[in-house]
Amino acid sequence: MRIQYTLLFIITVLLITSCVKNPGQELQDETQKPILETEEVQAPVEVTGMQIISDNFKNRGDIPLEFTCQGKDISPHLAWTEIPQGTRSFALSITDPDAYGRTWVHWLVMNIPANVTEFPKGAHAGIQVPNDFVKPGYGGPCPPTGKHRYFFTLYALDVEELGTGVNLLNFFDKVDTHMIAKAELVGMYQKK
Repeated sequence: MRIQYTLLFIITVLLITSCVKNPGQELQDETQKPILETEEVQAPVEVTGMQIISDNFKNRGDIPLEFTCQGKDISPHLAWTEIPQGTRSFALSITDPDAYGRTWVHWLVMNIPANVTEFPKGAHAGIQVPNDFVKPGYGGPCPPTGKHRYFFTLYALDVEELGTGVNLLNFFDKVDTHMIAKAELVGMYQKK
């Protein structure tokens, strides 16, 4: 009888402690891991204000053939405005989340000077990081099937340089560490 009460007590304690939030932890939402008080909490990213546009296509519009693997495969015109205070450099990525199996990275540029607010067609400033085509530089849209979305994402950063050793595997982590704002332009493309 005493053993049964002891077991019942242990089970009750375990149930209660599993339902109560651990002290020192706070959940952001159900999809994210708990943030411990000892972890560094980054400042929130500014989601409005900064904008990125192109003279060559509208947001959610079709990317012209010239900027794809079926055309000249050169980068389109890009410009950005409403730069947040404290921006010391920019980074840029172009990704295709509709690629088979994973997001495909088409272009990575870092250390874009803070006074640069435009890339002319086929040109850039900053340092290009090798992409999923295993080369630095722009790799235009080239979906094997269907219409894909291409996210042109500009990041405002609080440092002039991301440092050395930046590659495809760590680019986004390094950018996230220093990002104070970001803006996106989405282009669409389907092979002709």
